[in-house]
Amino acid sequence: MLTEEELLEGVLVFRGASFAFVRTLPGPGEPLAVFDRRETEGKAKLRPKVIHRWLVVPLSWVLRGRGGEEFLLARGGRRPAPGLLPVIASPEETPALPPEEFEEQGLPFHTLHLPSEQELYLPEPFHTAGKVEEVLRALGLPALPPEVKGR
Repeated sequence: MLTEEELLEGVLVFRGASFAFVRTLPGPGEPLAVFDRRETEGKAKLRPKVIHRWLVVPLSWVLRGRGGEEFLLARGGRRPAPGLLPVIASPEETPALPPEEFEEQGLPFHTLHLPSEQELYLPEPFHTAGKVEEVLRALGLPALPPEVKGR
């Protein structure tokens, strides 16, 4: 398992973009790794939106990539098949609003749209109501509004 010091040395490629390591959190059963990214949407607008995207995954799922400076996600410590390896996309190729459910590097994820222009990406096993609330509290983010909890 990678250490926090090692995670600070690289980036995790997720959804065609680079996410930086922030910190670890105690998780249900194992520590979680927190990555984030801030993106500006609507650059042509007078007041572009800044979206803060959070990615939370089990620390044991994060593996060092072949180059050493990029990290991959793999459940059980197994590297994804070559066709599932991430590629950094240009901003024009990155979708502005990702679908609520998607696969990344062969793993199912969910997107939660949070208040204050924030999004949280969680893998399938952590998308239950109790675990989502636990992650939000640990990150210092507000609880989900009732209309989002029901999804």
